[in-house]
Amino acid sequence: MIRMALLIGVLSSASTAAAQASPPACMRLAVVAYPSATRTPPQTRKVPLFSATQVADLEFRIVWGPGSKGAELFQLRLFTPAGHLYQAMDLPVGLPGKQAEATRNLNGYPFPVPVARREAATAEGLDAEQVSARLPLGGSLVSTASLYGRWRAEAWPDNAPAPCASVVFDVTP
Repeated sequence: MIRMALLIGVLSSASTAAAQASPPACMRLAVVAYPSATRTPPQTRKVPLFSATQVADLEFRIVWGPGSKGAELFQLRLFTPAGHLYQAMDLPVGLPGKQAEATRNLNGYPFPVPVARREAATAEGLDAEQVSARLPLGGSLVSTASLYGRWRAEAWPDNAPAPCASVVFDVTP
């Protein structure tokens, strides 16, 4: 019994050390108005604010830094102000050094899904990469059902037990 407890403790410590040694799949998740020329003032708030009558789309950017490969698939989960899951978007990510693929077959999807293109970015002063996805805001269910308030978005790497990054933002009429 003691030997089994020691073995479990050693395995637990080894898996924790391995998890700490590998860089996270992403560093941050950002949300911006799209197109950026939309009539919104520069964001100076800690929590970004978007008006559903002035912003056509929201663009979510999943960013990862040096030493991280990112992930081959991210799931972006969006939660309403009431905490309910509003939408989950699967984002297959183009692989570095591989000829650009336009679509990828994913389990559970009847048709191939468009592949998100890796783009150069900077994060915390370092060279980084990012992928982005858009969510319609103006004229969508968000505005027609008055789902205004503080939203939450989470970036989940494929098969991860927890999100690698999250962001909160406010939506107003």
